[in-house]
Amino acid sequence: KTDSAKRSIPIFLLLLPEELKIFRAHVYDRKTQATSEDTLLFSKSTMTSVPFDHLTINRKLTEIFSSHCELRTVFYQVRHTAISLLMVVCFCDLRTASLFTAYSEDQIIQIKRYFSADPRKTLYQLSRLAGHISPQTTLQCYSHLTDLCLKSYLNKASIKVSVKRCASVLKKTQRELKDALPIDESGLIEVTEILPMLNSQFKKISRSSLTTAKKTEPFRF
Repeated sequence: KTDSAKRSIPIFLLLLPEELKIFRAHVYDRKTQATSEDTLLFSKSTMTSVPFDHLTINRKLTEIFSSHCELRTVFYQVRHTAISLLMVVCFCDLRTASLFTAYSEDQIIQIKRYFSADPRKTLYQLSRLAGHISPQTTLQCYSHLTDLCLKSYLNKASIKVSVKRCASVLKKTQRELKDALPIDESGLIEVTEILPMLNSQFKKISRSSLTTAKKTEPFRF
């Protein structure tokens, strides 16, 4: 679509070991079959310098994915999934990244090292990798697991808030918090210390919302 669509992708870093073997074998076959310098890595078998028509690829792969998933799965969804999971690998802790992807911990570490340690620079790198002009497009349209990234960041962040602010958020008295939580000399509390209380508060709100929803009249369409 634009000049930003022309990009380099670290394919050897992002593929799983078994996928990389298949890819290497394909590259080797194409090199041995090459009839000219114009030979493409992926092309019609009879015309090695002519790329596949993207509509044909989309239609065929959508059929394959839909058949395998037993649910209509459009090929373009793979792009959204890949970018979302790559964001999880870059921004989440090892345990979360391992749970939501098929990567080993060693490969996750390698991918993290490839990208910048600065989250802001990493976002720009991911945006360029996706072929987007701006990171805004990546965040608004392709980052479907942002909540996991934010949770992981908060878990490791050193953020402190006042006892008064915590009491307001948790609906507790300052005395209750001072008795229950460690407070530093400046009268501040680590956010990580109040997470269990926040989770409990959210569960109560959720249960209350569900109870209220059951009592209300369902929507009519």
